[in-house]
Amino acid sequence: MYSKDTRLPLGGILMLAGLVALAPLGTDIYLSAVPSMAASYAASTEKIELSISFFLVGIAFGHLLGGPLSDRYGRRKLVTLGILLFGSASLAIVFLEQLSMLYGLRVIQALGAGLASVSAMAVVRDISAGREGASNMMRVVQVMMAAPLLAPMLGMVI
Repeated sequence: MYSKDTRLPLGGILMLAGLVALAPLGTDIYLSAVPSMAASYAASTEKIELSISFFLVGIAFGHLLGGPLSDRYGRRKLVTLGILLFGSASLAIVFLEQLSMLYGLRVIQALGAGLASVSAMAVVRDISAGREGASNMMRVVQVMMAAPLLAPMLGMVI
């Protein structure tokens, strides 16, 4: 019986883990910026923290929609769409001058993160199964788990 080696290379692990880590990074990096954002927008900390709730709503919709959409249109298209949504919303947030648009942009940002992360996990399942699939999934999740540890430090630097 022929057994194909489906173990992901380190580059593949890091790429997929990076996609899966968009959601935790989107919240954990953001947390360290809340006080400075409140001062910048002359708003209460609570108003800025409310955008975290909007982000979580966007993640939920991204996860709900991501699976069926990636099955229908393909993983690559959905990962690309997710990265574009996340990146463009992040860039727009950087140049945002008024607080009124923040909540909508955070939902778009999270929707992109959710779409990309669901599609990345689906790629792992697509290319491997059984013990190799479990091993690949574990490796992606291990690397992704470092994101919440590093994110506060990255947030302070950014």
